[in-house]
Amino acid sequence: MNIFNRILGTCIVGAALLAGCGGGGGYGGSSTAGINGGGAPTPTPTPTAFAKGVITAFGSIFVNGVEFSTGSSTTFVVDDNPGSQSDLRVGQVVTVLGSVNANGTTGTATQVTFNFEVEGPVAGGSINLPAVTFTVLGQVIHVNGSTLFDNSTLPNGFASLRDGDEVEISGYRDAAGDVIATRIQRRTTPAGTVPFEVSGVVSAWPGSPSTTFKLGSLDVQYPGVTPRNGTMANGACVEVKGSAAVTLLTAASVEIKSCGIGGTSGAHGEVEGIVTQPFVSASDFSIGAQRVITTGTTTLVTNGASAVALNVKVEAEGSFDSSGNLVATKIEIKPDNSLRLLGDISSLTAPGTIVINGVTVQLGAGTRMEDKSSANQSALAFVHLAQSNYVEVRGWPGSAPNTIAAMILERNDPRVLFEIQGVATTTSNNTTTLTILGVTIDTANTSSFKDASGAQIIRATFFAQANGKVVKAGSRATQVVPNVFAAEHELQFQSP
Repeated sequence: MNIFNRILGTCIVGAALLAGCGGGGGYGGSSTAGINGGGAPTPTPTPTAFAKGVITAFGSIFVNGVEFSTGSSTTFVVDDNPGSQSDLRVGQVVTVLGSVNANGTTGTATQVTFNFEVEGPVAGGSINLPAVTFTVLGQVIHVNGSTLFDNSTLPNGFASLRDGDEVEISGYRDAAGDVIATRIQRRTTPAGTVPFEVSGVVSAWPGSPSTTFKLGSLDVQYPGVTPRNGTMANGACVEVKGSAAVTLLTAASVEIKSCGIGGTSGAHGEVEGIVTQPFVSASDFSIGAQRVITTGTTTLVTNGASAVALNVKVEAEGSFDSSGNLVATKIEIKPDNSLRLLGDISSLTAPGTIVINGVTVQLGAGTRMEDKSSANQSALAFVHLAQSNYVEVRGWPGSAPNTIAAMILERNDPRVLFEIQGVATTTSNNTTTLTILGVTIDTANTSSFKDASGAQIIRATFFAQANGKVVKAGSRATQVVPNVFAAEHELQFQSP
């Protein structure tokens, strides 16, 4: 067993074998690449790079910090049908096949594949405001700081959801099989005109000739339907389309999918997702269903988070071995986005730094940028931002104190609503001010103090608990004093 110490973390490295998820092979033949493969024909030329991750920007298509150029030779498969780049949105999880240049930041896409993880109705009574979860087709959906909502169909985000809404969700599966949503939108097609859809891992299949199984807590029946592209088995990865009645889906089609990304031996691979079972160690684990192995030379970037562990979001980069395992040269932990800013840009500095409410924000290739303003810039980038633009930023601590490394930036039309969220620092016997990200929060005129569940609490109770907790401060007053935030609207704990 080797020990490696790199950029910001330490990880124990070992070697162990574990069984891969069933239901399909690698790239080529009758198999399709990725759990949401789409069934498109093998592109030409044969890809030398395989990437799975969230779309962070357009122009070309940015995935996992790589700008993949697209053109007339690029094939797009969207929800199992031929599509185009204009069908895709920031925040959707895609699989890209193509090549990556020697610089590691640019490449060419020969095929881009996208399928929603779940399409169906929000189960009645399942919307849980404190937990920020809901259920669709028996799949528990988690909303967090990385989740984007479609502005045209869900303008108020999670608060827009209603029982029975037909929604389309892209995201990653965690160790429990729940969906960690990266983008959520309402369906725009009339109810009942398009089949519901869910992907997942088969369980509770009694064996042939049974035509029932489970996907999470969802019961699936498929009488008279022959599964395509593989053999039904427990542990197989499938995509099912059909009609649902509460907790039962009657399938019109069942397709066996490859569980892993399908990378060929020696090809470059980049995979983002949640660490899931089977988890042998921090050097032998799975992202979704893709097995990842590290070595003594693997670089680990922790971004201030804890080590690689179950249900931690990571990105792995490396090359595939002959068994389809991704042998990582770099692992980067991507913490949940507990830091948040809402306000006007006061200044910009190339190549990608902005200041909001006195806080410096670092933008990068991995920052998801989306324009929800009336300008409707289709491929929002740093060059489109300007002083006084009203934006929302979500991210984690940056490379310097009191900075944010932005995972998400959304530009909106101007509003008189300002927010700052981060770990609070207080001093004893002071119930008037606290500090978040180096900004003094003046609560002299604050009218509302809330706990993590949203219940009102008194000022003294809030300050007795605030130090070291993630706190959101809100104001509807124009911020005019640098590095001082007048919290006239509310203060609320964002974590217990």
